Amino acid sequence: MFELDNKSRLPIYEQIVNEMQAQVVKGILEPGDRVPSIRELAALLGINPNTVSKAYQELERLEILSTVKGRGTFITEQTGKMLSEKTLLDAKKRLKEAVIHLKALGISETEINNWVKEAEEE
Repeated sequence: MFELDNKSRLPIYEQIVNEMQAQVVKGILEPGDRVPSIRELAALLGINPNTVSKAYQELERLEILSTVKGRGTFITEQTGKMLSEKTLLDAKKRLKEAVIHLKALGISETEINNWVKEAEEE
């Protein structure tokens, strides 16, 4: 389904949340699609089921996932459009905050642009 970065500072459950959101935005996962159970995903990723459970709880709170007892966990019907708009707004806000912070540290606009280009290449 996706890979996790064990070297990342981002907790594993947040990586799962981010990756699932990205797959919805890209159209890989679509509204109504069934996602692996907590145990299935934990086994696929080689992680503790509690970590997957925490990610799924967050995704349910964000109304991206919905669990139906006895049937499974699914991408919610309204997720696609809502997530695309929300994700873009959140990304823009985070980028703006990062740029403001870097400028406050005295980093030049040229250096910031270079860092963005380097990040794209990774």
